[in-house]
Amino acid sequence: MNLLLYVAAVLDPRKKLDYVEFCFIRLCGEDIAKAMKEMVKNCLIRLFEDYAKHDKNSVEVPNLCEASASAMTIDDDFDDPHKALASQFSSYMEQRYSISSKSEVAKYLAESWEAEDDDSKFDILMW
Repeated sequence: MNLLLYVAAVLDPRKKLDYVEFCFIRLCGEDIAKAMKEMVKNCLIRLFEDYAKHDKNSVEVPNLCEASASAMTIDDDFDDPHKALASQFSSYMEQRYSISSKSEVAKYLAESWEAEDDDSKFDILMW
């Protein structure tokens, strides 16, 4: 099985990863579909990371390990350990759900898919 065929379907803004999962469910069932969806998603992420590594000027991939370490530093302004923990948790949650902390792949997959009103009028270059 060539995962790139499925990655190509995911890159179609009218299909995305949900369509690939839908097809896998119809062909193989729920359990296999979940595993296949993860394989395709991981392949897409690896391809993007490889691309980003070779073209650092046009694609910025955030280093989540460094960002999470900086968010977990202890703030000496808090005398109460509960307030300090609450502040750290708040920073953690803001970073975790922040759009800016997501890679371009995660942002693309999180966006809704384009409706297929009329395929004959859809132009991928104009999307």
